[in-house]
Order: sequence, then C-alpha cells, then structure tokens
Amino acid sequence: MKLRKKKEFVFFSNFGISSIVLILIMMCFMTFATLTLLTARYDLNLSRKVASKNQNYLESETRANKRLSHIDETLLECYTKSSSPSEFYDLSYKKLSGTTGEFYDSFPVNKEIDSANGKSFYFKYSVKISQTQALNVVLQIKYPLCESDGFYSIKSWAEESHTTEQIDDTLNVYTGTEK
Repeated sequence: MKLRKKKEFVFFSNFGISSIVLILIMMCFMTFATLTLLTARYDLNLSRKVASKNQNYLESETRANKRLSHIDETLLECYTKSSSPSEFYDLSYKKLSGTTGEFYDSFPVNKEIDSANGKSFYFKYSVKISQTQALNVVLQIKYPLCESDGFYSIKSWAEESHTTEQIDDTLNVYTGTEK
C-alpha cells in the first residue's frame, strides 16, 4: 500500500490585497478632501473680493446720492431766487460751475437745449469707486413747470472702467506663404 503523500497547501492570506485596497480608498478620500478644501478656500477668496467690490460700489452710490441731494438743494435755492426760467438757468449754471463736475458736451445733442422756458443744460459728475472705476451721473437741468416737477432728470447713472492696460488683440493668421 502506498502511502499517500499529503498535499502541501500554500496558505494564501488576503491581508495584503485588503490592505492595498484600503490604502487606495484612503488616498482617494484624502485627494477629495484636499480638493474640497482648496475649492472652499478659493470660493471664500472670491466671495470676499465680490463683497469688497459691492461694498465699494454701494459706498460710491451713497456719495453720488448725497451729491445729487446737494445739487437738488442748490437748484431749489436757485429756483426760489429766480423770477423767470432764463434767470433760473443762468443762476443754476453759475452755482453748478462752482462745484466739481462738468457741463456735459458729448451727449448726442448740444450742450444747451432750447426749451420753451430758456436754456436747459446737462451736468455731469463722477464719484470714484476704485482705482479703475468711477460712477458717472449725467443730469439734465430743467425748469419745473409745476410744483410736482423736479429740477433735473437723470439721463445716465453708469459705472465706467478706465484702465490703462493694453489689450493684445493681434491674431497671427496663416496666409499660405512661407518665408
């Protein structure tokens, strides 16, 4: 009788494969956590920049409204001191000439407009928002025909950028000839 030889079993452990899978899963979690942290930090920085720009704009808009209120008071004073529309325009032109601002002459129509009550004109003032932006306000000064009319109408209330950065708009196009 032959003795059977016992088969030798090689014991294979699954500890190595499970460890590798666990390490890969942990690396994925770390990668996603890092990306999430970076994205959150960039979002926070962007939110701060937007909040700062909005704050600057709102502060400049408040200053522009205060300036508009001062102009309104000046025009009311001119209205009470004047006896005719032409006298109102002359007096308001002189009073507004003493303030910072300019009489708008690049509007699609002339600087002065003939109206039934005299000469109407445009007045422009700017309020600085940042180093590269300003809030420009253009008013048409007008004589009120009745008590409910205003002394001006707002023709423009716009943000304007004035950067000195040169934009490279050249485009190298292949012409078909080689040199």
